[in-house]
Amino acid sequence: MRSLGRWSGAATALAVGGMVFALALVFLLRVMAGLFASGTLLPSDSTGFAALAAAWAGVSLLALLLLRLFRWGCGTVFTAIFFWTVGYVAIWQLGDYTGGISLPIYLGFWIGAAALMALLWTPFRPRANALPAAAVSPVPVSTVLGVTTRLQPPRTPRQVMHRSDFGRIPAETLALVMSQAHTVTTEVVGVLPPGTPGDIRDLTIREVLRRTLRDWWENGNTEGIPSQDSADLCSFVALASALAGDWRTAGSWVIYRATLVALLDDWLLAWNADGVDGPPRRG
Repeated sequence: MRSLGRWSGAATALAVGGMVFALALVFLLRVMAGLFASGTLLPSDSTGFAALAAAWAGVSLLALLLLRLFRWGCGTVFTAIFFWTVGYVAIWQLGDYTGGISLPIYLGFWIGAAALMALLWTPFRPRANALPAAAVSPVPVSTVLGVTTRLQPPRTPRQVMHRSDFGRIPAETLALVMSQAHTVTTEVVGVLPPGTPGDIRDLTIREVLRRTLRDWWENGNTEGIPSQDSADLCSFVALASALAGDWRTAGSWVIYRATLVALLDDWLLAWNADGVDGPPRRG
C-alpha cells in the first residue's frame, strides 16, 4: 500500500512537472525567438535552434534550482529534466502531425507518460544523511552479566558504501540500516521527557526500528527515514508518553507500549497509502 502511495506521488510529481516544464519552455521559446529575430541577442536569420537551446537551458536551470530546494538529488533532477524534455519533443511532434493539441489531450499525455515513467523510475527523496562525525566515539554497552564494555561504533554510511565489511550484505543495506538506527536513537527517542527509564527508551528503539526496517523489506522503502516520517514517529512517541504520564504510576508502562505499538502498526499499514499523504481518511 505504501508502495502504491509512493508510485502515485511520483506519477503526480512527474505529470505536473512535465506540464509546467513544457508550458514554461514554450513561453520562454517565444520570448527568446523574438529577441533573436530582432537582433537584440544575435543578428541572424537562422534563430530557431539558438532560441530553442537558450529557452531549454533557461527552463532547465530554473527546474534544477527549484527541485533542489525540495531536496531532490542531482541525479534525480537530471533524470526528471531528461524525461520532461523527451515528453516535450514527443508532444511537439504529435501536435505538428495532428495540426494542434487540445487541452484534454495535453493533460492526458502527461498523465499517461508520467504514470508509465513512475513504474520504471521513482523520484525518491535523498537518502538520510550520514552519521555526524561526533557519533564515532566509543559507545558504552552493558551486558546481561552487568559488565560494561565499550564498543567501537560502526563506520558511517559514507564509509561503507564502497565496500562491505560484513560478508555478503550489500553496502547499500548497511548504509540504510545504520541511517535508520541513528535516526531512531537520536531524533525519535530524543522526544522522551528527561528521567525516562532506560527500559522505556530501549522499548521505544526496539518497536520503532522494527517497523522502519519492516517498511524497508516489506514495502521496498529504500529512502531511509525522511524528515516527515521522522516527525510522525516523534509524534507517536510523544503522544504515548503523554498518555502514560508518571512512569512510577501503576500501568503507565503498559499504556505507553500499547499506544505506541498501535500507532506504529497503523503508520506501517495505512499511512501514505492509496495516494493519500499522511494518515488515511476514515469515516
